[in-house]
Amino acid sequence: MKQLLFPVLLFTMSCTFFSCNSPMETAKFETISVEKNIDNPNGLSYDLKYDFTYLAPEGNGAVDEAILDSMIQLFFGLSDFEGTPQEAAAQYEQNLQTEYGNDTIFGNRWKGYFYSSSQVEPVGKHLIAYTVDKAEYVGGAHGMRWILARNYDRLNGESLSLDDLFDAEGRTALTEQIQNRLVEQYNVPSIDSLTQCGFFPSPRTIVPTENFSLSADSITFIYNLYEIACYATGIVQVSLSYDELKGFNRYLTE
Repeated sequence: MKQLLFPVLLFTMSCTFFSCNSPMETAKFETISVEKNIDNPNGLSYDLKYDFTYLAPEGNGAVDEAILDSMIQLFFGLSDFEGTPQEAAAQYEQNLQTEYGNDTIFGNRWKGYFYSSSQVEPVGKHLIAYTVDKAEYVGGAHGMRWILARNYDRLNGESLSLDDLFDAEGRTALTEQIQNRLVEQYNVPSIDSLTQCGFFPSPRTIVPTENFSLSADSITFIYNLYEIACYATGIVQVSLSYDELKGFNRYLTE
């Protein structure tokens, strides 16, 4: 089977962070886009499609380099990788072929796929909200999907944790707020009633996840398949506005 579309296509886009006093007014991003059909007569044949958007380090030195390394690891699943985004993409494709190209367990009984894309969003003066959406199918009853989120601070190159955003009181209140929002979203009378919607037997154990994404005015908590609910319920996302949060470090998002 021939490759359907095109090999690596590299293009550049720009995203501007507005800040009167920050030396990091402009953050530039580039995207590697690939769409291929891989035919493996003795293994899993699959469609491969990904759009990897990443921070192009320019003028912010080691800090942006650290963010780029984290983006590469998050998107391609390459731990301790050292190299360029293009080299990471090539390594990712090679890893797929090594794992599935000659695997007689899969054979040609079905057609697989590996899809992934990433999005960036500027938040405040120096934060980057970064999300990766991945889906794959390698046989069986159904495919799998994940959404992975990081929020990078271009002042130090680190990703934010909940402890960076909330004080102790805020963390305690956050659990109740998330549970109450789930009750609203699924239109059930109580937190215990979420079991009717596919949530696991103890919905009261649902707590804030470190897999969260910031925006200009809200924070979204992302629970992937099987984390708090069955497959049929899908990926669960809970959004809370900054205005309704207690003990929230609003400075970081302004």
